[in-house]
Amino acid sequence: MSQHLFRTTHQHRPVLITMGWDRPLQYVFLTVKRLDPAEDGRESDYLYTNLDDETTEPSSLEYYCAQLTRLGLEIPPSMRHAVADDEAQNVGNKQVEYHADGSCRVLYGETD
Repeated sequence: MSQHLFRTTHQHRPVLITMGWDRPLQYVFLTVKRLDPAEDGRESDYLYTNLDDETTEPSSLEYYCAQLTRLGLEIPPSMRHAVADDEAQNVGNKQVEYHADGSCRVLYGETD
């Protein structure tokens, strides 16, 4: 699978957004993980994960971008385009880290 990572904040707390293309399962995925979960265990480590969605059908990139908007989060446009490209090219085995200015660094995997 491809993984595109972006660190940001949600309500003044650090989160890691991971979005990508799951080549074996043939769908886009999204998780938003809290990087400082409550120590009392009263909240999930995840602010959002597509695995908790009620739908059993894989959703689109647009659906997940809407979920981010609903949470008040944004990703760099370059990240959105890269996930769309991964889907179109059926890319796997790739991890890329993004910065707020849209620049990125390939951590491992397939490159263009």
